[in-house]
Amino acid sequence: MPTFRLSPVAGTENDPAWEASTLKPQECWVSAEDESRARLELYKATFKMVKANPGQRKITKSPWLTRALTQCIPDKATFIPPGMLIAANGRKIDIFAL
Repeated sequence: MPTFRLSPVAGTENDPAWEASTLKPQECWVSAEDESRARLELYKATFKMVKANPGQRKITKSPWLTRALTQCIPDKATFIPPGMLIAANGRKIDIFAL
């Protein structure tokens, strides 16, 4: 299965959508069938509920699902076992099925 590298788009690291992820803006790698599935796997592994206050912009999407906030490219030089993601800081996160 191919490996994908996902990373924040430069300048988007302070976007409020990052509050919806347990993994703060950094590169990470995941194995998946295609880009859409890679984004979904990262979303599943890092989803976090965010409290919305009255008048505050609602966050409806994980930054990992949003192309304006993250890029996702194939990485043939890296192998990641299925069911796991690895962040640039070395953190390993298991991906559970929804």
